[in-house]
Amino acid sequence: MTVDLLIHYIEKSHPMKFVPISSTELFFLYWEPISTKLGLKYVPEFGKGLEIERDEITDVIDELQRLKKYASSIIEKVDNDAASQAILSNIDWVILALQEVQADSSKVKLIFN
Repeated sequence: MTVDLLIHYIEKSHPMKFVPISSTELFFLYWEPISTKLGLKYVPEFGKGLEIERDEITDVIDELQRLKKYASSIIEKVDNDAASQAILSNIDWVILALQEVQADSSKVKLIFN
């Protein structure tokens, strides 16, 4: 199983887009506990199912950047393997996808699941 971001464009001009975030196991092993420790509001809920509004995108991006900064500092000190780098890359992909939605005026439904 995986945790993904589903970008569903209400207008049919864009296809639905899936952005993989993490395997469910890695999400609940790393993403969720670290984001909870950081006091993040949105990120810990990704694996449980979360729908966000367009006006919340900036807050979610800010949380992902905080998560990446914290995770980067841990990885540098502890373990800089391919799996750790993949986690950081996945954070970047989600940020990029959200920034693309933010720049597009189309009506969207954003679902983390």
